[in-house]
Amino acid sequence: MNIKATLGALIGAILGAAIWGAVAAWTEYEWGFIAWIVGGLVGGGAMILQGSGTKMGVLCAILALGSIFLGKMWAVKFYLPGEIHKELSTQIERDDYEEARRDAEDFTKLTTETQYPEFMVTHDFTDATSADEVSSEEVEDFMHYQVPRLVAFHQEQPGFETWRATEVDHVVDLIMSDVSLAEAAIDSLGIFDAIFALLGLATAYKLGAGVD
Repeated sequence: MNIKATLGALIGAILGAAIWGAVAAWTEYEWGFIAWIVGGLVGGGAMILQGSGTKMGVLCAILALGSIFLGKMWAVKFYLPGEIHKELSTQIERDDYEEARRDAEDFTKLTTETQYPEFMVTHDFTDATSADEVSSEEVEDFMHYQVPRLVAFHQEQPGFETWRATEVDHVVDLIMSDVSLAEAAIDSLGIFDAIFALLGLATAYKLGAGVD
């Protein structure tokens, strides 16, 4: 197999995935048609370096598939936070702000950590219905994640818009920390993604194999 052509196809695959991710980062949108471009870059990379034959075509198609999926994951990484941010921004309202303000104010009245479970139940920081049902793990999580935010709210007294922006960023970070990019990429696949992916694979094969 032509080593130079293989290297050309590999460079095309890396470049294609990088372009897909860069476009998603720039536009904050995931463009499925780039899969077709990726196939052209992979097959074109092989063709420029005199690649030809069925084996080269198959290799280009495989590299294009990997590049398309990697590009899809990068696109999800860059555009998904923006989509979540837009959705959350419309869901968090002033009533939520007033509830957060009351939570922070009531928290400052606590004098010992033994009061945390009761506070968590009263202010809906747990699904437990009584303080005795609150587990030590829940209390630890509350101390680690919620206490600093309650203290900061009370000290800074942010306005609604500032608080909402901070809350949205916080939730987006939490969601993205638990997201599997591979699973998210698969879940986001649609009919047009499939069409452009097939076009990309066909283009990669055709150019890599030297088929007219």
